[in-house]
Amino acid sequence: MVKNQAMADALERFGENRFRSPLAWDMVGKNLFAMAIEGVIFFSITVLIQYHFFFKARSSTSHLKPIGEEDEDVARERQRILSGGGQSDILELRQLTKIYKRKQKPAVDRLCVGIPRGECFGLLGVNGAGKTSTFKMLTGDSMVTGGEAYLASKSVTKEIDEVHQNMGYCPQFDAINDLLTGREHLEFYAILRGVPEKEVCEVADWGIRKLGLMKYVDKAAGSYSGGNMRKLSTAIALIGGPPVVFLVSRTNSKHNKNSCSWS
Repeated sequence: MVKNQAMADALERFGENRFRSPLAWDMVGKNLFAMAIEGVIFFSITVLIQYHFFFKARSSTSHLKPIGEEDEDVARERQRILSGGGQSDILELRQLTKIYKRKQKPAVDRLCVGIPRGECFGLLGVNGAGKTSTFKMLTGDSMVTGGEAYLASKSVTKEIDEVHQNMGYCPQFDAINDLLTGREHLEFYAILRGVPEKEVCEVADWGIRKLGLMKYVDKAAGSYSGGNMRKLSTAIALIGGPPVVFLVSRTNSKHNKNSCSWS
């Protein structure tokens, strides 16, 4: 393009008009056309991936061994769920199973549990017990191998968009933009949550006060300590008052003075 313009300017002095449009096909026109086609193709691929179009159907769980002896309360909860007693729970996991590719042993093996509305429930276990895999299935980050889960009566396997509208999520690793302030994060997520524009600032201020971020909220999030990062992520998860909030904890990295995040 620069060469074309320079030649046109030089020849114009001799009375010749050799200027060619930079959008001509043999200049940048073909490149712009290719970029437009690529944009459509890659956008379509992104949408298909988002809706799990390329994922295979759920694997069979028929090869799993029968459930062994369980603690009395675990067996009682399984029986309650399988008999339909968890239908009124805000979160119901019914035989939820996850088997990773090229693995025989399930990461999550036919988990049955129901959590009533308004209850705080802790999912505890050693490393490799399946806690993260369970959260990934419930949030739609990972495909369910077998069984089913319902959040606010919406199926995790069939109605994931509706599930997302009824949940807040504080992931294990903070999804924070280092360049945005804490206030900007909260206002941004309030808008994404559909909070009316006139109430966005009020909702953000509520999250700031609730998690004790007043001192740092107008500083770039990249300067926050690990504890304040977790507070900000928790405040984001609470925006909009979802009926279910998942808090994936890194408790071993938090100090006692930050325990207000869990109150």
